[in-house]
Amino acid sequence: MKPFHFQYQKILDIKHKDVDTAKKIFSSSAKELEDAKAVYEEYKIEELALQRELAEVQSTSTFTLCNGYQYYLKLKKQREEQLRRVRELEKVLIIKHRELMQAYKEEKKWDKLSEIKKEAYVFEQSKLDQENLDEISLRQYGMKK
Repeated sequence: MKPFHFQYQKILDIKHKDVDTAKKIFSSSAKELEDAKAVYEEYKIEELALQRELAEVQSTSTFTLCNGYQYYLKLKKQREEQLRRVRELEKVLIIKHRELMQAYKEEKKWDKLSEIKKEAYVFEQSKLDQENLDEISLRQYGMKK
């Protein structure tokens, strides 16, 4: 019996690689999103600390208060920009997740096709083997008479 050879094995291998690539991209996007969220949280904590400090400093000089408020506004702007970045990265992550799911579907489709072709091949080979055995049996039976 000849070994099974799937006609579209190269395509199936490419689909496996596509899934692996999509997994890597998805995980790096997820890591980038987590990093961006961490930076956002740091900005948020720093902003809250600065708000507390501003509340305590209100009784101090106007100059110190103005500088603190300017820094507070700058920090608030950075936090808002980071929040926008987090949202953008979440959108990218959703897109990468869809791509990963599509790659899984493609891989599954080609795996199923490979399995169907293999089953057909095995069936055909066993049918041929059985026909050969039947023919041999008939010849042996004919020789015994």
